[in-house]
Amino acid sequence: MARLIVRSDARALVLLQLLMLTAAAPAAAQWSPRATPAPAPAVEIAPYAGVLFSDDLFRGPLGTAVGPAAAPIFGAQVNFPLAFGVSLIANAAYSSADLRASAPVVGGVNFGESTTWLYDGGVEVALPLPSMARPFVQVGAGGVHRKLTVQGMSTTADDFMFNVGAGLDLAFSRSAGLRLMARDYIGEFDAQEAAFIPIDGDRMHNFALSAGLRLSF
Repeated sequence: MARLIVRSDARALVLLQLLMLTAAAPAAAQWSPRATPAPAPAVEIAPYAGVLFSDDLFRGPLGTAVGPAAAPIFGAQVNFPLAFGVSLIANAAYSSADLRASAPVVGGVNFGESTTWLYDGGVEVALPLPSMARPFVQVGAGGVHRKLTVQGMSTTADDFMFNVGAGLDLAFSRSAGLRLMARDYIGEFDAQEAAFIPIDGDRMHNFALSAGLRLSF
């Protein structure tokens, strides 16, 4: 009789423990960081500053060339989310540089100013890593507006450009972080429009290295 009572008490105790674990499981899952659902994609704005390195606009004989010197670049990018890790982007940037003539023996001489506006749109794909660092890649297309000024006289040209880029987002919180980015704007300079020179422009690479904030709304 005593054995039956002990067995009944043991079964009741095990059943009570199972009921307590079942009741506690949803609460544990609710407070577990792994069980917390990922936040919905948000619109992001990323103002940035950096350096723009441009190829030569004109290349002449014996290694002579004319082009913008390396100069600061300022811009901002807006991300519109499509799905987790994928978004449409719109970007605009501005740079003002010395216009420089160079030759193998003489070196370089600044003789004017080159003002550049870059504007483009494209797609950004970010790797959904569960960490504070999020690498991403970009591809897009847009335009560049250049204004060349020499001794008070100015001329302009508008050209089409492709762009590719890559970078790294470092999160401070869910709504703010640091963005490091490298971009290459690829296109041709329209010498006919800018300087009335009937020559075909060479393919140009314009490399922008930048850092800035990433803000989510």
